[in-house]
Amino acid sequence: MSSLLRRGAVTVLCLAAAEGLRHVPAPGIATDAAWTGPEVSLAATGIVSFLQAWLLVEFVAFAIPTLRPLRENRDGRRTLAQVAAALGLCGVGVQAVSVFIGLAAGTRLDGDPVLLTQGLLANGLLITSFVAGSAAIWALAGVVQRFGLGGGFSLLVAWSLLMPEWHGLSDALRNTADRLVLAGVLLGVGLAVTVQRLLPLWQALSEGGKLRVPLPLSGFVPLPQAAAILWLGPTLAAFGFVIPWPQGGWPFFGSFVLVALALTVFWGRLMHSRSALARYGLSRTAAHERTSLVLVGGVAAVAALLWSWEVFISIASLLTFAAVARDLRAEWRFRRAHGELAVAEQLHRLYAAPAAHAALSAAGIPVHVRSVAHRSTLMALAPWLPLDVLVPCDRYIEARDLLLRARLAREGESA
Repeated sequence: MSSLLRRGAVTVLCLAAAEGLRHVPAPGIATDAAWTGPEVSLAATGIVSFLQAWLLVEFVAFAIPTLRPLRENRDGRRTLAQVAAALGLCGVGVQAVSVFIGLAAGTRLDGDPVLLTQGLLANGLLITSFVAGSAAIWALAGVVQRFGLGGGFSLLVAWSLLMPEWHGLSDALRNTADRLVLAGVLLGVGLAVTVQRLLPLWQALSEGGKLRVPLPLSGFVPLPQAAAILWLGPTLAAFGFVIPWPQGGWPFFGSFVLVALALTVFWGRLMHSRSALARYGLSRTAAHERTSLVLVGGVAAVAALLWSWEVFISIASLLTFAAVARDLRAEWRFRRAHGELAVAEQLHRLYAAPAAHAALSAAGIPVHVRSVAHRSTLMALAPWLPLDVLVPCDRYIEARDLLLRARLAREGESA
């Protein structure tokens, strides 16, 4: 229990440090309550650049045949992670310069500049502080992943990206007299959680049940993607590029639902090709696609009927928090039952988790796959979120060898 409490303390301290970075002002800045410019905390540039870099690296490694083997083993994944971190750091640097330019052009209510002092040293210190803040959050995720409780990247990314939207939802609910907004949020979350609790993947990993393919096939990725596509028209119109795009009203909302459903089918089939599933003895059925469509379509319909950007984003935030909490609770229970654990393998395909779980369970090795619930909301579009296969330390070598033999057997069959 002492080891479990120690890991819990590491996680809490790292989350507190990440939240603290959002409230520590960057050096050399003076703003007032009416300031509407860029954020000015040490975490102003966030960690989006790291996530985008990971997606870019994953796409390049998939597109170039000679790099594909890097995606299949832990050493290769470690190389991809290092490249993604370096690219992400470069992206954060570009963001930091952009934020600095916005601050340099800003003024306070009294007309004085936002930057207290300017000069090569002061400007360099400010830009460096932004980069250091983002890098610190990413490093904290790695600390939790290695020494804490729960998936570090799952917890820190969810916290860093979604906490501001949670505050936005609270403000929206306090400032609105229409209680249907709250009812819509609860309806959307209730629908999603109800379907999620029926997902055979979660039941199989926690209870050893039978499984053919995880659901939802596309995760919740189609929802923000559909919103971004529909907002492309108004965004381009602001720059003088008018395209025949729904601008508002029911045509806009109806198009949002249809685009979300289309993306659900597209990503579900792309991420679960029959040849890839066959390597793990899995299959994709029409029933799985219908369930995914019901889930995404239901949440999209609720968002369209009660269209509010704050509410829509907050639905996704609540769903993510629910998934992360489920993962955290499952790992807590497993660690409490089996003591100190080791990572026998690191998976990056959600449908590979049941195969690993079944192989180890058949050999009598207790096993838990970390971050399954969170990854099921994002599927393949979250390469930064690994699925660690956790086993008791005294069974590590046995589990590692068993998983290695199983992977080599699948590669031999596919060849």
